[in-house]
Amino acid sequence: MPVLAHDSHTPLPRSLTFGILLTLATLVSACSLTPVPGDEPAPDAWATLPIVYENEYFFVPMVHDDDPERTLLFLYDTGASITVVDPDSLAATSSWTPSQGGSVRFGNLQCGPLRLGDLPAQTYELDHLQQAVGRPFDGILGYRALDRLLVELDYEAETFRIAEGALPPPDGQEVFPLFGDQRPYLDVEIEGRRRRLLVDTGSGMGFEVFEDSGWDWRVEPVTVGSSMNIEGLQLAKAGRLKQPIGFLGRQYHAPLVRLATGSELVGTEILRDYRLTFDLQNQRLRIVTSLGPDVAPAPHLGTGAIFRPEADGLIVLQVIPGSPAEKAGIRVGDEVQRVALTPGLHHRMEVPGQTYRLRRGSRHLHVDIPFANLVPLPRGVAAE
Repeated sequence: MPVLAHDSHTPLPRSLTFGILLTLATLVSACSLTPVPGDEPAPDAWATLPIVYENEYFFVPMVHDDDPERTLLFLYDTGASITVVDPDSLAATSSWTPSQGGSVRFGNLQCGPLRLGDLPAQTYELDHLQQAVGRPFDGILGYRALDRLLVELDYEAETFRIAEGALPPPDGQEVFPLFGDQRPYLDVEIEGRRRRLLVDTGSGMGFEVFEDSGWDWRVEPVTVGSSMNIEGLQLAKAGRLKQPIGFLGRQYHAPLVRLATGSELVGTEILRDYRLTFDLQNQRLRIVTSLGPDVAPAPHLGTGAIFRPEADGLIVLQVIPGSPAEKAGIRVGDEVQRVALTPGLHHRMEVPGQTYRLRRGSRHLHVDIPFANLVPLPRGVAAE
């Protein structure tokens, strides 16, 4: 398969905003995108990248300057306005020694058939985000890094494909318009109001909206967990709205909604039910899904223990009263050791019948913790 060469000339903004619940103010120059003519690629024109799919995130291994010993693993994050690289990872694979927040340009990065040239990036420490995501990685590949290509993310098949070409015009059924020059936003209907939510493949959450918008709650927001952003740990609250959310031609009933601490967004808890194809040049998104027009509410399963990720495990910050964690005797300060966690748990304990190894001071404990729905379903409403 031929190499798809792609030079990136996007100017660096002075700061950045990206997903995984990272939040910084973004200052970027306005950019006008003109629709680009072109045909949809033929089936055999798509190139599949040799990615790593884990915890519902797509990680792209990029070989630096044709040296396999200098491979950097990037999380592909449509919530990222620019590309970010960890300074320690950069120092280990190059002669550069940039400071925190410094700027670099990669002359040559390659992943299978994809070759990127002249790619700008900024350096930020990612250690705390690695702990929250549950695996080490070296950087975050921003949305505009592949701005001249079609990008297809298939969560069910766990594949990442690219091609040259264009999507057809929006039809409101399979192809939808995107908004925003630096990151992709979709129009969503909430309580009869149009909201523009960021489509964020770097967020492990679902729907997130601002608290101060006068929402009509069926279940008032309660603390359900924690999330990590660039500034540190944030407590997460979630509730259920009375009215459905209209998203990609579907109605999400009694929707579970979290209160946003950064951008209003939709993350992988919703996106994982779709195959998404992004056409940045023409500001379009195509979806394929097996979902019907009405989507039943999802439970929020958890133990009621709220954590802070650290190098060796997860520290309990808070225990929700009446939760399974409290009934099991979990205490603030307990450490859930990393080796006791199963893949995909992130910083939550959500697997029923799981035995967890705790450290409490000098004591080591083994505790069975069931899960419960921390945000109740309305009476008479069945979960998906």
